[in-house]
Amino acid sequence: MKRIAFSILILFGYLQTVAQENTFIQGANSFKSDSKKDFGFFLGVHSGAGFASFGDLEKDLKKNTTFGDKFFIRGLGSHWGASLNGVISSKIIIGASFNRFAFDASESEKGQSKVKTQTIGGNVGYLLYNKNNYLIYPFLGYQVGTSKMNLTNYSNVDIIYGDNVTIERITAKELESQTGVAELGASMRYCFNDKGLLMIGIDLGAFFNVGSKDWSTGSTTVSQVSKPSLAGGYLRFSVGFGLFTTKF
Repeated sequence: MKRIAFSILILFGYLQTVAQENTFIQGANSFKSDSKKDFGFFLGVHSGAGFASFGDLEKDLKKNTTFGDKFFIRGLGSHWGASLNGVISSKIIIGASFNRFAFDASESEKGQSKVKTQTIGGNVGYLLYNKNNYLIYPFLGYQVGTSKMNLTNYSNVDIIYGDNVTIERITAKELESQTGVAELGASMRYCFNDKGLLMIGIDLGAFFNVGSKDWSTGSTTVSQVSKPSLAGGYLRFSVGFGLFTTKF
């Protein structure tokens, strides 16, 4: 957390320095442009860290027939993706994004569980600040996708997940589920030019499970376990490109 906070301070300091330099260059009177981005779009890639909880998944995996009492879930993971956003009438942001979460392996001496989630969806935001090359806005979105869980058996005996999925000794099995999540967050983008071009930014967000299907492997639905439940948050950094029309 200290490294993340330090990185944010460095980035904000850098953005402020660039903004001050651009202000000086804009004219002999050090005039600071108050132009707003009226219409346009921006796209980019993002990457960062995520943290999640998984509902009753840990309880299901701690059963003696699976990984045992010493098993625990690690919720920390990596996050990356891409997004395309449009600015409408200098106030509204409408966007679409692809996201992928990969969470750290959770394990005991009997085996390992690793969860990955891939989603795609849309969002809408409102520009609270739109001038001096900055865009700052909260947003609300919805994502749908697939969660995959890989269960690896380290032991010399078979283990069972639920009451009908057997993972043989020294083997692994992948389970899958369809999931939907609501997304709430806030974003900041800095444009190196009034018209857009190169852009960098920060996103801070949270996601909440709003529905999922049972875990399954092949044609077999896992019984006597809870449905996947993904909820958590992320901090990510982005770099991209934009084009805009402006107004004063």
